[in-house]
Amino acid sequence: MGAVTTSFSQAKLSFGPKLGIVMANATFDPDVPSEITKSSRTGFTGGAAFEVMFSGIPLGIEADLLYSMGGTILEGPIFDVGLPGPVTGKLTEKITFIEIPVLLKGKFPTASAISPYVYAGPSLGIVATSKSLAEPTNYTSQEIDTKETTSSTDLALVFGGGAEFKIESKVGLTFDVRYALGLTDMVKNPEAGESKVKTNGLSFMVGCLFTL
Repeated sequence: MGAVTTSFSQAKLSFGPKLGIVMANATFDPDVPSEITKSSRTGFTGGAAFEVMFSGIPLGIEADLLYSMGGTILEGPIFDVGLPGPVTGKLTEKITFIEIPVLLKGKFPTASAISPYVYAGPSLGIVATSKSLAEPTNYTSQEIDTKETTSSTDLALVFGGGAEFKIESKVGLTFDVRYALGLTDMVKNPEAGESKVKTNGLSFMVGCLFTL
């Protein structure tokens, strides 16, 4: 108990900005027909990181507050405009989240200024906006608000790692790669036979941590 108390009392607290890009996508269950192609939607992610590293052990906790763009892109014969068959085109699902990941972090100091680390943990995503942009070929494009039919939150598991480069004793640059696997069906009140839609995304971020 004394060792644990000492570890907490001597914990190093750091905070700083973090920003990058996210390659967002989605999975469908059942999957979309084979003639429809799925691709990722690239967007922005950024916010603030808060880190607590315990004394004497290479473990800590990182909690982030991030704004993140998500969604997916579908292309193929997906539009029903009243003709005998479907019309081809592109459908872009655009979702933005306020994300709060809380990650167990293992950091491994080295003899150099570089400290690699890995982390994993849950993340809560709060849906800020949800829109659908329909672009049928040879027809007028239309964007509609779909927040009312989208789940308000998204629970995900986050895995990743990176490295911190100390540029001063209390200032470090961070470079992260993380993957988020969504667990929540993003379709609110789905109808019978409707596909479950879950998010996923690969993020690349840079940041700067200031140790108190």
